[in-house]
Amino acid sequence: MMEKLKKTAVLLGGVMLILLIIVWGIKHNMKPVDVQPEPDVETGVVTEDQEETNEASADYDIASGLKLKDKDGVKTLSTDHFTMTLTHGKSWDAKVNSKNSITIYNTALYEANRGGKLVTILAYDADDESYDVLPEYNVIGVSGCKVYIAAYPTDMQYDSSDKKAVANYLAVFEEVSRLMEDAPDCPLTFR
Repeated sequence: MMEKLKKTAVLLGGVMLILLIIVWGIKHNMKPVDVQPEPDVETGVVTEDQEETNEASADYDIASGLKLKDKDGVKTLSTDHFTMTLTHGKSWDAKVNSKNSITIYNTALYEANRGGKLVTILAYDADDESYDVLPEYNVIGVSGCKVYIAAYPTDMQYDSSDKKAVANYLAVFEEVSRLMEDAPDCPLTFR
């Protein structure tokens, strides 16, 4: 009987993991939907602030003004919305996934098809908390009409036989793991 319960628990855990991956995949592969503002609960009137927020959200691009500068081994990624500075500049780069998503990855591992993903920075509308389905994330902060999230990989993103690549990966991963709201040593600041 105990063995049957263990097998059932393992099976349910696997099914839950698969469902979580499917939900995450659906969420991040969908095109943005134009959401119409809802009227104020008390007055029933749509305010101009809500309309401006939706317009700003529709025009939003996380990568607008994107620049990467590498100076003396320190690389700075800046956009119109934020600036992030990390060391080991030669070992990492950024890839724009969508208007709401940028991934930071280890260059050598990514180019060798061995993963290399360090963190994905996501921008959500301020009233959208759907990021709570992500398995590993930190809220970085709020700026304008967006909440910024640092989503981390849940699987090994490096080949442990390549000691140099692992060392570079882990050094930058230690830095990006400090991407969280109100952290005094957070490497990301908002404009």
